[in-house]
Amino acid sequence: MGRNKKPWNKVLSAAELDEHKFDDIWKRQRKERVNHSPSNLPKVDVHGILFAVVAVVFVVYPLIQWALGR
Repeated sequence: MGRNKKPWNKVLSAAELDEHKFDDIWKRQRKERVNHSPSNLPKVDVHGILFAVVAVVFVVYPLIQWALGR
């Protein structure tokens, strides 16, 4: 919103006052959205990676430790 586009700086005639509701004058205008292209991130199976890490830490590593006698 530019400096000169504020609703209270604008002088309205009687006909324009009837058209405008005073609630609308004080509402903040929504910013325009910039349409970005969809992200180029690869589709990664996060649950699969998390499952593999948990399996290694809590299953495979303790079994190796047990097999080595530590």
